[in-house]
Amino acid sequence: MKAQLLGVVVLAVVTAYSAEAASQLLNTSDPVGQVQDVEGLAHLCHDICPDNKQLASINDELYPGSLIETSHEAVIQFYTHDVASCETGENSKLQIRPNAELAIVWLDIEPPPFPEGVSWCIKREGAKQQAYGVRGVKFLAAGTTFGVVHDPVTRSVIKVAEGSATVAVGSGRQIKVEANEELVIPGVRGEGVKKRPLELSDEDKASIARLKQGTQ
Repeated sequence: MKAQLLGVVVLAVVTAYSAEAASQLLNTSDPVGQVQDVEGLAHLCHDICPDNKQLASINDELYPGSLIETSHEAVIQFYTHDVASCETGENSKLQIRPNAELAIVWLDIEPPPFPEGVSWCIKREGAKQQAYGVRGVKFLAAGTTFGVVHDPVTRSVIKVAEGSATVAVGSGRQIKVEANEELVIPGVRGEGVKKRPLELSDEDKASIARLKQGTQ
């Protein structure tokens, strides 16, 4: 019985210590962004995930390593030092500044969601040049309004409405995606990437319009 009680006490101390350590770690980093708007259920998580996962709210601060995840029919809008504004739709998961190289990386959701997650961002003018990541590839954005479609199974798409994006596709190869173009990254190994004219849904157009209105 004493051993069981001791185990409970130790577990409680370790849990409290972990929570305190996470809080201290969070407090040692300055915020790099903020949530601007939320519709539906979007979750935010810092440092130790998913233990401290919480519902996202307007004005929540974003830190290096913060995870954002949206549920079905949810939309979250945020800004960082790297992007003037981003709007992330339902069924999406991304991480803010996971390391010194990447500004944002889009992550898989399990099981694969339907419909696929879509984000649109406006690169902050004058911001330090940092890469973005999706499906194992990295890209640099220049003067760009860009979108990322991510389906963990079938494909990802980097869409460029304004400006350009330079995408590293492996073996030292780079592809420049200009305004009104998009690059499809297949989910099946062995299939090549494909550049094609930009395709915008009504939802894409509405998202871009909201971003531009919010950054004026």
